[in-house]
Amino acid sequence: PALREFEPCEGGFRVVGASSFDPLVVPPSLFAFLSKFDGARHWADALSEAGEPAVSEFTGDIVREMLLRGVLQEPEG
Repeated sequence: PALREFEPCEGGFRVVGASSFDPLVVPPSLFAFLSKFDGARHWADALSEAGEPAVSEFTGDIVREMLLRGVLQEPEG
């Protein structure tokens, strides 16, 4: 991921990807997932290793938001 900054907030963590003007609030389980993402694995593989709480909160909508804001990146190649 391309996290530029993060901080705890009501509802989880405020994360900033490409622009600090467009932060995203993610629940704690998703934040834990991001901490496991090392940039070498596809985000879906990291998600499967993150465990059940993250899987249940990870929806297509949040994936799109994270991709749009630069928090997640599509794998190259």
